Amino acid sequence: MEGTSMEGKSSQTLAVVPKELPAFQIKGGPIRNASKKMHDTIHTFISAFEVQLRAYKLVPLDDHWEQLFWLTCDDTQRQWFARTLADRGLHWEQACTHLEKEFGNPFYIWQKKDEHRHLAQRPDESIHLFLERYQEISYEANLASDQDLVYNFICSLLPPIKKKAWSTLTNQYGLELTSDLQQAAQLIMAACGEGTNNTYSETSSNSKRRYDNEGFNGSKKHKQARQGTCPLHPKGSHAKEECFVWKSMLKEAAAKSNKPHNNG
Repeated sequence: MEGTSMEGKSSQTLAVVPKELPAFQIKGGPIRNASKKMHDTIHTFISAFEVQLRAYKLVPLDDHWEQLFWLTCDDTQRQWFARTLADRGLHWEQACTHLEKEFGNPFYIWQKKDEHRHLAQRPDESIHLFLERYQEISYEANLASDQDLVYNFICSLLPPIKKKAWSTLTNQYGLELTSDLQQAAQLIMAACGEGTNNTYSETSSNSKRRYDNEGFNGSKKHKQARQGTCPLHPKGSHAKEECFVWKSMLKEAAAKSNKPHNNG
């Protein structure tokens, strides 16, 4: 059978990767890969996944499922997978139990939708950590990544941050709000002086605890090495050349200076 070869260092490293791995997308949730089948239930997805592994003799499944499951996910799902199932030494049967509990129970999904509806940033919670919590519950509630998701995120922020967020995003996008939640969050964090140099899209539960202990920008040594130069956000870690708010102000100033004057 054809497949993609992989060089390995251990007996559990895959010799081949099936080309027809299913996409992890279930009816009722967002379409994550339009070129692949939308599965009726979590059970049909699990079955299709197992068929591919067995067809390529990637057994026992316990040795191979985790390496291949990453390839069934999109970027948002990989964040969820890293936080919930990856690197925990789970057998495939244990992973299936978790998947069935989370995605095979309509009541569970409605509970998550309700939880998402009442989400709000805590007073002691950074924008970054709230974003992670918001993304995780959004995914568990099977919500699509669209403008509504971004809009609800902004509405869930603390009042002073929300006010600055709307000002920043209006200057950047006008009335057509972006559907890219991470891009919007980066703009908001920059406007509020919260560092954005960390890659928050791939943090695991371990790194999340590290952020709790050290703060979003990591260690004090790292903070000193990444001192911001933006005059609008002296506590931030970004340069003024990277600041979307600063750029917007310069653009407005340039437009005014180029506007013809009426001398009467």
